[in-house]
Amino acid sequence: VIQPEYPNSDLEGLLSMFQHDQTHFSKMVASLLPIMSMLTSGDLGKMLSPDPDDLDDTRPITNTAKIVNNVQVAYIGLDSLTDSIVGSAIGSVFLSDLTAVAGDRYNYGVNNRPVNIFIDEAAEVINEPFIQLLNKGRGAKLRLFVATQTIADFSARIGSKDKALKILGNLNNLFALR
Repeated sequence: VIQPEYPNSDLEGLLSMFQHDQTHFSKMVASLLPIMSMLTSGDLGKMLSPDPDDLDDTRPITNTAKIVNNVQVAYIGLDSLTDSIVGSAIGSVFLSDLTAVAGDRYNYGVNNRPVNIFIDEAAEVINEPFIQLLNKGRGAKLRLFVATQTIADFSARIGSKDKALKILGNLNNLFALR
């Protein structure tokens, strides 16, 4: 095994995708294509992926790292009641990006300020990066406030009661209201 001189995980990932069996790969990503199409077309596509070179578009362009590092506030209304697939996809992507930002803060941050994150209807956006954020986010000074209707919502969403218990185990305080 030859050790790469300048390792690059992004490049390694692309090479791995290229070398993967094409039939198996197309089966793996078949369910992603309709969602990716929804997220990248029409008005939603322009909102989620603005063109930084479009001089007619004067909207400010930001990302999760800028929001966190500049101590800004972001409210992301997902409207999952109207379109649960798109809302869940956008929420999951945002939380995955937030998990990457938390990793950078944990590994390279100096004098990180605490960041408060409020997630309502958390079962709609739960994914593996979100579980990691619950598990390790405190090390990056991220404080998560998670709200859900029932614990069973987590089990139903991720398909495992054990994982739902893992999620609950990573929450410090539990408040139940009715």
